Amino acid sequence: GMTWVEQRVAVRALGHLATYPSTFPAVADHGEVLELAIQLASSSLEIVYSHFYQFVDRRLGYHCDLLTRGMGGAEMESRKAEEWASQLQCWSLQLINCFAFKPEFLHDICKPEFLAKLPGMWGGLVNENSPAGVGLLRTICQSKLGRGHA
Repeated sequence: GMTWVEQRVAVRALGHLATYPSTFPAVADHGEVLELAIQLASSSLEIVYSHFYQFVDRRLGYHCDLLTRGMGGAEMESRKAEEWASQLQCWSLQLINCFAFKPEFLHDICKPEFLAKLPGMWGGLVNENSPAGVGLLRTICQSKLGRGHA
């Protein structure tokens, strides 16, 4: 499967495509996209922690190089990994937000355990374009159907 580094790039690209009415249907055609975005938004910080941050000696070389462009040591890698984890969460939320405007996807988004986590998904300062968890809740609450769940 894809590692979190590849998932980050994929989520960013899909989120970009999902923002345009002409390309949204192509993204939405793949049901697993929304499912994956919800999983990533919920657990991106834990994923990056357990697959990279936690064990310095087990870090994949190409991940380290991507994160720091070959400069800086473990501390710099860790700092960048935190930033990238936050981006992964934000870009996942952004992708979900595109789906949230369409009533037919609200049922999949409005799972109680996911909604409960949203207020804590802040996103960080590096991601000023992200709706963050609160922004996604706002989108959900714009429709009567969404308000019924939220």
